[in-house]
Amino acid sequence: MDDAYTRLRARLSGLTDEEFFWQPVADAWTIYED
Repeated sequence: MDDAYTRLRARLSGLTDEEFFWQPVADAWTIYED
């Protein structure tokens, strides 16, 4: 689990809010709570 979290954290590091919250279509499923 630690390895998966470390890889995920590295991939998300440096993303802007605009990039993180981008949705390909309206009402798309997300990984964060509204």
